[in-house]
Amino acid sequence: METPLYRVRVDRQGAVQLSLDLHDLNEVSELLLEVPTWVAGAYAFLRYGRDLYALAAMGGDGTPLVIEREGLSRFRILAPAGGTLSTVFFSATVQARDASWGELAGILRDDGGILLPTAFPVPAEWRGPVDVVVDVGDGRQLLVAGVEEKTRDPRVHRFASFEAWLDTPMVVGEPTVIVRQVRGCRFEHVFCQQAIGFEAEVEGFVDELVRIAEACHDLFGSFPFERYTWIISFDPRDHWGLEHAHGTMIAIGEDAFIDEEARFCALRVAAHELFHAWNVWRLRPDAYREPSRTEGSYTDALWLCEGVTRYYEFFLLVRAGLMEPSRFLENMVSFSVHHTVRPAYRHTTLVDSSLATFLNHTRWAGAWNATLDYYDGGMLVAFELDALLRTRFRSSLDALFSEFYHAYENKPGFDTAAFAAFLEARFPALEGWVARKVRRPATLETLVALQSLGFEVERKPRARLGFLLEPKGSLVVAQVLEGSPAYEAGLAPGDELTAIDGYRASLKALAWARQRAQPFRASVRRGHRFHGLDLRARYVDELLALRMVGPLSEAARDLLGPKSESWADGRTISIAHYDNFHGTEPIH
Repeated sequence: METPLYRVRVDRQGAVQLSLDLHDLNEVSELLLEVPTWVAGAYAFLRYGRDLYALAAMGGDGTPLVIEREGLSRFRILAPAGGTLSTVFFSATVQARDASWGELAGILRDDGGILLPTAFPVPAEWRGPVDVVVDVGDGRQLLVAGVEEKTRDPRVHRFASFEAWLDTPMVVGEPTVIVRQVRGCRFEHVFCQQAIGFEAEVEGFVDELVRIAEACHDLFGSFPFERYTWIISFDPRDHWGLEHAHGTMIAIGEDAFIDEEARFCALRVAAHELFHAWNVWRLRPDAYREPSRTEGSYTDALWLCEGVTRYYEFFLLVRAGLMEPSRFLENMVSFSVHHTVRPAYRHTTLVDSSLATFLNHTRWAGAWNATLDYYDGGMLVAFELDALLRTRFRSSLDALFSEFYHAYENKPGFDTAAFAAFLEARFPALEGWVARKVRRPATLETLVALQSLGFEVERKPRARLGFLLEPKGSLVVAQVLEGSPAYEAGLAPGDELTAIDGYRASLKALAWARQRAQPFRASVRRGHRFHGLDLRARYVDELLALRMVGPLSEAARDLLGPKSESWADGRTISIAHYDNFHGTEPIH
């Protein structure tokens, strides 16, 4: 087969008119096309074929060909009876209007957007290059955020494979582009739109992204690319945060330049996705070296891929001077509390959570009882290992992970066993440490790691019922923790609290009734019926603060950076922050 040629015309309403030219098919009787069912970094099967319609095909002589659907994501094109196929011209319409799939399948609006080929069909057995010609209409630009191969025709974008094209967002419209050179590398900051405060704040925000990039460079010693593209959206409908080999798509919200916390969240997302250019895209697990387009690819090392990346999401900001080291420590405590309180912590391992990601990547009623978050658990393992290397071996996770990266960069992939062997070869005293942390349940020791760095944990009793509500002020129950008072009383996900002791329910009323730790009567609406439940909270230890014991150790100063050098003996750090861009879920 010759290199497939895709012709893409983007209209103003967000639809793509697609044609696919296929030549030299070796006189086959049928041709199988497939649409991907998942995207690397998303870990979920989705119905991308939903947005492909008005399919047609004809042979090289103009004869219409029959197209039969095969399952959800494949289409079989049949030659005329007794004939064969040498050339096929396929056409279809593809829409990219669903903002919830924007980071995965692109989003196209009247003012532009992101073009991705996620919903485009590709010959099932084809693993070679693809050629692409894109027409975005008059008055709009096309910016390609990735690596192309040169062709004789400047209109043709050639990618090494369909997967390489999937990894290359194309920005359509009239974006604002700010270019900076960072350690000799070109960084393009592409703002798809503008928002309030843009003119006053954008240069400062780009300065902060540069500092994050410099911190990454200093950790690994170099950039793995010659050009990197930030694709940034302020549109509140967009919820992006997806890594690519030569760039990333991040949605930072319309208030990012006028609200300190929104800006801080944007910087954390940026640090996370940039770190993925090393960890996952070039340091690749075995399963991701040749991923299946439709069947999914599974690795036991997502706790390392996503967890270490989440750790550096915070640590890079400390390094760049964009996050107070005290807030870094607060988050280690808060993530530990929310991770270990899950009933699943007692019976589920991080390896199992990694392998089951296509089942557990999203939230659902019962998730806290059934599965762990390998992002959070892996981050805590990374913190414990970093503290251990610094306090016992005068080393660091920086040094270990950089060495591990260079050992496996763009080479045959790794798994959990490979990382464990790498660690144990350098630190024989840690034999079995990784296996204990990620292959057994309930083995995290985050508070022990903090103690090794010179911090005591202050606690106080707190009354807890053991359930979580839906976000944004809702009184609808999202999770009920097994074994909790709420679970034993019969509260269920989906219940809506309507009254407490006969009075209208509210978040303040719930907090008051919970903190008293006295029995109270809760009324709930369950479907079309109402139920009364008797609830009484139990006291548990709440982590209130960290307190320094003695002068800050050399290992702690090295970890926390220059801003910690002035900390005095007895300094107290209140646990006030839990910064999780996947969303925070307070436990009632």
